[in-house]
Amino acid sequence: MNPSAAKSMKLFKVADTPIADEIASYLGVELNDMEVKNFNDGETSVVVKENVRGKRVYIVSSTTTVDR
Repeated sequence: MNPSAAKSMKLFKVADTPIADEIASYLGVELNDMEVKNFNDGETSVVVKENVRGKRVYIVSSTTTVDR
């Protein structure tokens, strides 16, 4: 990936998503910091701990659910 494209993107992962690490390695970019909280009522809170203004943002997450 060219350096200017890498500077214009932010890559995040939710929980333990191994493919996100592989994508970051392949693209030569670092995973950025975010916090995800799951509440008992099924709601989710996501706090992105980076400035993403003007960036292309990609969040890698699994689409499978965990039965409780």
